Amino acid sequence: MKKILIVEDSKVVNNIVANELKLLGYSCTQVYNFISAVEILNKNKYDLIILDLHLPDGEGYELIHNIQSLSDTKVVILTGNTEKQLREELFHHGILDYIIKDKNLSYAIQELHKILAHIEDVKTHNILVIDDSTFICKQIESILLPRNYKVTIAKTGKDGLEKLVNGRFDLVTLDMELPDIHGSDVLEEIKSHKEFIDLPVIVISGTNDSDLIRKIYKKGGSDFIRKPFIVEEFALKVDLWTDYRKKHYEEIEQKDLLLSQQSKMATMGEMLENIIHQSKQPLSLITSLASGTLMKQEFNQLTTEYLEKNLEQIIQSALHLSETMTMFRNFYKKNSFKTTFDLSELFMKAFQLTESKFHNRGIATITNFEDIKVYGFDIELLQVFINILNNARDEFGRKQIEKKYIFITTYLQDNFVYISIKDNAGGIPEDIIEKVFDSHFTTKSEDEGTGIGLYMSKEIIEKHHEGEIFCVNENYSYEDVIYRGANFIIKIPLN
Repeated sequence: MKKILIVEDSKVVNNIVANELKLLGYSCTQVYNFISAVEILNKNKYDLIILDLHLPDGEGYELIHNIQSLSDTKVVILTGNTEKQLREELFHHGILDYIIKDKNLSYAIQELHKILAHIEDVKTHNILVIDDSTFICKQIESILLPRNYKVTIAKTGKDGLEKLVNGRFDLVTLDMELPDIHGSDVLEEIKSHKEFIDLPVIVISGTNDSDLIRKIYKKGGSDFIRKPFIVEEFALKVDLWTDYRKKHYEEIEQKDLLLSQQSKMATMGEMLENIIHQSKQPLSLITSLASGTLMKQEFNQLTTEYLEKNLEQIIQSALHLSETMTMFRNFYKKNSFKTTFDLSELFMKAFQLTESKFHNRGIATITNFEDIKVYGFDIELLQVFINILNNARDEFGRKQIEKKYIFITTYLQDNFVYISIKDNAGGIPEDIIEKVFDSHFTTKSEDEGTGIGLYMSKEIIEKHHEGEIFCVNENYSYEDVIYRGANFIIKIPLN
């Protein structure tokens, strides 16, 4: 929102508002009477009009009728008039807000700035209206569309639930008297879905039944507005709840970002240990080959064939070191976009990053991979695989098991990619298996783990890949021997 028209007969107020908005980066045009405002509106288009209601040569609110679309040109009333009936009429016409100018003009400017910031911010906010009344639906659209909200209408409870599951919404308005399902049952169904627990639902009803209103709040309703509703109250409550949801999710995103950083830091020491371990062998080989070559040369026994063979081995060892360093560097590189990658190749990287400790502990990996391409964040999924593999390795370390296996299977079913990672370490105690994905839950000592690895794995699968991850204990047979262990199953949409 860049171009603003200020229609205010007080030059002092007009100049103060204009100067404040110019400091915020807006382009302002100032007029002081009704006739000038009409003339300039006929020639130019503005993103926002700040309008005084009472002008010396006409009524400011009549200018609203000259504006072709309040969805394109927003109107904020700046006036000393506090008449409720007039305010309600103006909100019916689609004004953004009604700011009272009094002695504390700086507060009015601050409120104006908040309105502008909100309108810029809600361009992607989607509102689902579940109401069978065509009149109410049109009324809500006339209020919300000028405020930059996107509105989706559902005339039945069933249609509303289907649209909610298949779309992305920031707020729901819900009528109680629907033709197919009572609104309270629709509300209960909405809140039965984990992903909608924090979704604001404003119930709009003509009921005076205090028991029903109490039931609405008990079932998760965020607010209640009685029909026929006051337009100003409805508009302000929608703004309030969408702002609340945005701040709530910003806090969650900050928390997840912090936990993600902690999760990577928690594995960094182990990864560095792997780097050192995997570097020792090629470095030792390079040193040995170089020393042997020098000795051969010193005793005049160096042949061209021997030199070429040693140099080739030195080059291969150096390349192996370079690939190892690149792989570890990429593991910590931030991946901000999705790519298409081969799932089996990603597991090969996970094995390379963890092979030193797996080999030392005699853990065998049995794989059964289908040829599957996945669209997602490959580095994040790599972190998930490493978290699960390391947990299995640590579990083996706490138990006396002669033959240690990790079985990894990938397959496609019903347009979903399934990944199964299971071990034969005996399984997870049934009293804690439901908690393993909780933040900071761990069965390890403080110096062994933080308990955020599996929590972040769940966040990565559910939020970044729209999938599921869960764990079950299973008995299974391998080479005619019955084993028991934990099976981590990941389910990701193919497309």
